[in-house]
Amino acid sequence: MTGSVALDVVIGLAFMYLLYSLFATIIMEMISNWIGLRASNLKHSINRMLVDDEYSSKHRMLNNKIVASLWGIWLIITDKVGIDIESVKNRKKLFLDFYNQPSIKYLSHGGLFNKPSYLTAANFSKALLDSLKKDQVGTTPLSKIQNGISAIAGNEETKSHIQSLLEDANNDLEKFKVLIENWFDDTQERSIGWFKRYNQIWLLIIGLVMAVSFDASTLKMANKLATDKDAREQMVQLASSYLEKTPNVSDSSLLKMSDSVRLAFYKEQKKEIQAEIDQAQSVLGFGNTEFVWPWCKCFWTTLFTDFLGYFITALAISLGAPFWFDLLNKLVKLRSSVQQPARTAQGSTKNTGSNQEVLNREG
Repeated sequence: MTGSVALDVVIGLAFMYLLYSLFATIIMEMISNWIGLRASNLKHSINRMLVDDEYSSKHRMLNNKIVASLWGIWLIITDKVGIDIESVKNRKKLFLDFYNQPSIKYLSHGGLFNKPSYLTAANFSKALLDSLKKDQVGTTPLSKIQNGISAIAGNEETKSHIQSLLEDANNDLEKFKVLIENWFDDTQERSIGWFKRYNQIWLLIIGLVMAVSFDASTLKMANKLATDKDAREQMVQLASSYLEKTPNVSDSSLLKMSDSVRLAFYKEQKKEIQAEIDQAQSVLGFGNTEFVWPWCKCFWTTLFTDFLGYFITALAISLGAPFWFDLLNKLVKLRSSVQQPARTAQGSTKNTGSNQEVLNREG
């Protein structure tokens, strides 16, 4: 293959990966909404902030990771089923008080998954300060907060950190709020990374199901694009037109949406992405235009006949739509920059020849 053909093949594959990744993201978002994954991730990050990792430090002297892990699993089970263990209850008092604050509790829609999926730094600082002041005696808000910090039990690391923030603020409540908000923002940056890594596992699983369901084998797609000039050119045109009408594919702004708004946004996108996939697959001349659920007999038959091609597609989907959108943009720009000098060089050659003819003219 020439360089131009190879580049066009890569553009075609990147475009297909982008469409499949967008479709997988929609499915992933629906799953996240149904089972409250974002809310769980936020709850986990706040738990890491306000509750010491006791089940690992408690057994540090034993130097036994198995015992520490089993103790951690036991604490998680007791928390989920609501078993009242006094040590657990005391250790999580600040965390529970935090989520019981009206400023936090009423941010969620209620029901089974009754925790918010997104908080601002201001929400966090207000709820934390209100939790520290709860049931505390004092003549001023500052004195109540100081007593609340002193009353933190079973979480010496958390207690020490919050106390150090207050000292850094020189007992200035406004500065203290800012430091708490910075703490929250720093933790959330890491939390987003945790969530993305967790999502990648889900996207890999969803991607494999999609690859088989859509008959989207990377090996088949690459072979078709490499040998069929018309299909290759059409795919490049589809990719270019898609980039022109789609300014950006990023999940940063979506993280700040509520679950219902985010889900409505993805439902609107689902039909458009499905139409794009259908059009692209019709150009390639193969693939299922309808999603086939895993219990279909053909799913299991095709899974083992072309596993490598499906697995490569699934790995590509797990990288996420933003990755493929950025890469596709760069590839299309590279293709344009390669073609432009070629046209210019051709034009220069013709002009040179024409000028030479004039110079060689008799007379």
